[in-house]
Amino acid sequence: MIIKRRFALGFTLLEMLIALSIFSIVIIVSAGALVMLQTAQSHAINLQNVHDNIRYTLDTISREIRTGDSYCVGNSCERESDGMSVSSCNDWSNGCNLFSFRQSLSGDTIYYRLHNGSVERQVNTSGFVPITDPDRTITDLIFYTTGGIGSPQRVTILIEVEAGDLNRPGGESRMRMQTAITKRRAAF
Repeated sequence: MIIKRRFALGFTLLEMLIALSIFSIVIIVSAGALVMLQTAQSHAINLQNVHDNIRYTLDTISREIRTGDSYCVGNSCERESDGMSVSSCNDWSNGCNLFSFRQSLSGDTIYYRLHNGSVERQVNTSGFVPITDPDRTITDLIFYTTGGIGSPQRVTILIEVEAGDLNRPGGESRMRMQTAITKRRAAF
């Protein structure tokens, strides 16, 4: 005796199309989320690198300035040999982009400046050497000094940096930082 099965095993075409559509939607949403997470991670890493570079630059400058003396005041920022002339760093409205001071122990004159998107350092007349990452563009570097005879000299540094793909929305990272350095001993 042969028994006929009325229903065949398997899925109908309509059931397959619905399952495939739902699966496709889930995959597309998951892939989109994965791409967004990867973009966010890339941006976070870039921002952290920018922050680390600014922090290193400010720490390097601060360490030397803190133990120095004869800060950039009046005409001490002028350097005729390079044709560079900077106004007084005591002018809070403008500040200066070139800062000089004398190291207390060695007597060397140290210069810091912003040049072509990089912070550069020079000892005496040895020539300027960049101290920032070439992949980062320093857009602003300003030094201000206050204090003087009878009170500790104080230097405030403002720095702004940008990095990343500026042509892609969300691809750039910009950061501004400020630090204040007080001289370890008062000028008398």
